[in-house]
Amino acid sequence: MKYQPNENEANNQSVTFNSYKVLLLGNSYVGKTCILLRFSEDIFKESYDVTIGLNYRIKSMTVENNPIKMQIWDTSGEEKFKAIAKNFYKGAHGVLLVYDICDKSTFSDVKSWIEQIIENADNDEIVMILCGNKCDNEKDRKISKEEGENLAKSYGIPFFECSAKNSININEIFDTMAQKIYTKIGNRQSSSVKLTSNTIKKKIGKCCVTK
Repeated sequence: MKYQPNENEANNQSVTFNSYKVLLLGNSYVGKTCILLRFSEDIFKESYDVTIGLNYRIKSMTVENNPIKMQIWDTSGEEKFKAIAKNFYKGAHGVLLVYDICDKSTFSDVKSWIEQIIENADNDEIVMILCGNKCDNEKDRKISKEEGENLAKSYGIPFFECSAKNSININEIFDTMAQKIYTKIGNRQSSSVKLTSNTIKKKIGKCCVTK
């Protein structure tokens, strides 16, 4: 699936707004794309192809009666695309780090993802939230909620379990992200972004599609 611009972008009209850039990070198949689609479009796809490169959505929100835009980047969890993703840490205000509660390896890799965030982020005030996805699948659970809470506590970051399938805690996660970013930086570091369909396609490039 190629990036689909919104109506204004499709007409090549300029869109100017104050925005916060948020990255979705984590191993492949943890459900990052499903989380993005549930939040941005309130849809869920039972089966989907792995994200190749990067996927991008913009979502309007309100924080303390102030309208903002969330630029949400869904990144591939495959090792060969990590070098591409590194370029998109620049200017990021927040990171939603996702693991699958039914897959121990995705939880074990959280530490390496956090190390990569610390290494590449150019914002000392970047907001991180840890998220255990697929909490609807309790029968296949391998990671307890307490384990997730303890890991998040060790890094001093918020923790949620969520389900993109059943729309559990999806809005709450992004509400928390937006509020924490706003509390830390308000408007002083938010981006005033002017985009057209051409500039978006140029920025994303050919790598940023899903099969």
